[in-house]
Amino acid sequence: MAKKSLALLAARFLSGEATAGEKAELQALLRRPENKAWFTVAKEKWDAAAPKPVGGFDLKSALKRLDARLVGGTAKSGSAPKRTVRKGV
Repeated sequence: MAKKSLALLAARFLSGEATAGEKAELQALLRRPENKAWFTVAKEKWDAAAPKPVGGFDLKSALKRLDARLVGGTAKSGSAPKRTVRKGV
């Protein structure tokens, strides 16, 4: 296996895409203090950039309301908005 760069191995590891061999290679690289320090900072930045879940958001209801507004109707719980199709326009 060709040696891969620390940055590439770190990115594959942090994204969950690293193979067992890549994980072992990364662990070997992290034995050096400067690599470990670099990885620690990279992981902190990776974690900070991760999308945060939005609590209490009901996507299905929001899409129904949006759809109702786009077709000019009003959203009613449990019913699909009416659509009109114009032919020959």
